[in-house]
Amino acid sequence: MPQRYTPKIMTNTITPKPDTTWLLTRPVTLSLARRLEGNFYQIAALNEASKTLQDAADAIGINKPTFINYVSAIGIKWSNKKTYAKRNPNRFNA
Repeated sequence: MPQRYTPKIMTNTITPKPDTTWLLTRPVTLSLARRLEGNFYQIAALNEASKTLQDAADAIGINKPTFINYVSAIGIKWSNKKTYAKRNPNRFNA
């Protein structure tokens, strides 16, 4: 028997608090919307604390690409995008 297609229900708003509605930058599935509602204020607080993307992702317990996806869906401009790895510009110059 062929698999039946079940359409995914999409939304473009989340309600972190009962009296607050936040418009997302793109439609997301309901499961992602629930995760964003649960982590919304923690993500905003980590941005205010000027945490790097990797530190903030570790604090929430997800990997960095997923965290970047969350931030772009919410529409927050992240304030600290620096990384720890500093490359030596003279390493190939002999």
